[in-house]
Amino acid sequence: MKFDVVHFHSLYYVGLETALKLCYEKELGAKGLMLCDSSDEDSALVKYGRTFSSQGLILTNPAAFYSSKDVTDVAKKNDWKYVECLGKIKTCDISAIFDRTSRPVEAKSNLMLDYLMHWVDVAVTASHENLQKILNCYSS
Repeated sequence: MKFDVVHFHSLYYVGLETALKLCYEKELGAKGLMLCDSSDEDSALVKYGRTFSSQGLILTNPAAFYSSKDVTDVAKKNDWKYVECLGKIKTCDISAIFDRTSRPVEAKSNLMLDYLMHWVDVAVTASHENLQKILNCYSS
């Protein structure tokens, strides 16, 4: 069975080239389309991954925070046809993560920080120094 559409909503938990090649060569039909939802080089997620992967502050796959450039580089390397569809930049107010006045376990701000970091209870389990590095990264 082959698929007409393969959609990667997130690419940060997979080996990028391995996943794309597997889908392109084995799963995608002859007239199929592969859609990759990715962020540009300046996105907070990509910056976070690249900043902290060498510092041991990423608990998931540390090298796997890919940008849209990384995806197009794989397409170019493998001589695949591709089109970049630039979407609107979406922003989200994350100012709550800087509120350190609430009790850490109860604060909604910490749920947002956990989501951004992919790390449960980061405000409680990270050292004060590492938490400050994380917050500094998101404040710039």
